[in-house]
Amino acid sequence: MRTFIIIMVHDAHAPRDRTIARTAWALYTLVVAIGVARGGMWLDEMQVWCLARDHHSVHDLLHALRNEGHPPLWPLLVHGLTLLTHRPLVMGVLHGLFAVVTAWIILFRAPWPILFRVLAVFGYFVLFEYAVIARNYGPGMCFLFIALLAHDTERPWTTMLALMALAMTHYWGIVVAGAWAITGTFQRGIDRAERARLITVLAVATCAFILAWPGDHLPYTPDVHRLSIATLPDEIGRMLGQLFLPFPDLARPRPWNTTWLHNTYTHVNEVLGYFCLGLAIACIRTEGRWLVFFLLVALGTLAFPVLAPFQGLRYYGPILLGLLAVLWMRPASLHGIRRIVILALVALQVPGALAMTWIGLRTPRSTAEQVVDWYLGSRYKGLPIMVHPYQAAPAISGYLDRSVFCPATGSLVSYYDWTRPRYRLQPQDLAQVLRRSPYERYLLVADNAGLQGYNDDGLSITQVRTAAHALISSEELRVYLITRPR
Repeated sequence: MRTFIIIMVHDAHAPRDRTIARTAWALYTLVVAIGVARGGMWLDEMQVWCLARDHHSVHDLLHALRNEGHPPLWPLLVHGLTLLTHRPLVMGVLHGLFAVVTAWIILFRAPWPILFRVLAVFGYFVLFEYAVIARNYGPGMCFLFIALLAHDTERPWTTMLALMALAMTHYWGIVVAGAWAITGTFQRGIDRAERARLITVLAVATCAFILAWPGDHLPYTPDVHRLSIATLPDEIGRMLGQLFLPFPDLARPRPWNTTWLHNTYTHVNEVLGYFCLGLAIACIRTEGRWLVFFLLVALGTLAFPVLAPFQGLRYYGPILLGLLAVLWMRPASLHGIRRIVILALVALQVPGALAMTWIGLRTPRSTAEQVVDWYLGSRYKGLPIMVHPYQAAPAISGYLDRSVFCPATGSLVSYYDWTRPRYRLQPQDLAQVLRRSPYERYLLVADNAGLQGYNDDGLSITQVRTAAHALISSEELRVYLITRPR
């Protein structure tokens, strides 16, 4: 029956559907390519690059990753790239390839009507968050859809390997792979070989969780004491509202990770978040194992931002991917009123995706690449560089291909050490550090150092490059020429 449904979906208006799919895939690939080229990578992206570049052996890299809070697959892939080149753009290209493969699988192999496939590809997370921003979300998304395709085509070993790779990408990958394995293991009528494969996936997901758990107690370590029963319903409603209605607040100077509805009508956003989740559950309520799978994915995904201090929209997106996975496994759910409801939920993603993608194409996440290009072509090339604040150092170090001095730490740095506080010196303290520098002439790269009032006999501060607009304030970097009289 399942095979018949898939064939029926793919055969209906096949020539027209293939033309639409090719056009959509070409457009998607073009947008991702431009986004990768113009995005301007920031701390979260460059952290992995600098870690992979600075550790020459896999053993050293794995040791350095102990406090990163992620399984090691993405850093290991990036490490392979750093052995070939020190240009960070290749990391973005690799990530973009994962996204393009995902889009191809959805557009050409998903068992859905062509309209649903196109809407799914041009949703907020598939087009923007998990495509043009080079982090471990994109590879995980790709491995999930490879697993779905392999399951469809009855390739159990490929399915198992894809789920294992998914678990090794991110915490949400652990949740999805674990939920798949748990619900499958207890399914009636499953043969012994398939159960063994699912148990293997669960074992790998458990190992990934152990590897991802921070080696030291850090500010971002999940902590049950952060849980507040009084505010929990509002928090979950906020996250669900931002997940299902991710249109950015265009009135904000930096609209990334904002949503208009939450900022304008907070209570309405929370109510609609719960309502959309209820609609999704109602549409798959008869699917048994896959309903349980979706609920496990939703609970596991929400647990992360509830117990840890992370609030970006990217942390909520796996819930939507879990819903797409259920609809792939049970395409018969897309009929009648259910089809209209699911189409509406997916269509709500598209305006936010288009708006944020357009903003991202015009405005980089970080101006670090622009600053480094300017430095290498300017008359100041060769002068020592200091970077403030601390969290701006990885992006500068990544593009400059060397460590930079950070006044806040008093040392050379290239990647962020999460065991340290988020160093940002007060202007008077920063001025004191600059006065004590062993260099008589050097450059300070800073977001907004507040040094305008510290030109005196012991320090000459001249801004030689103004800041271009960036989506992240700490990555909106200016360049100052610092001169200490002899």
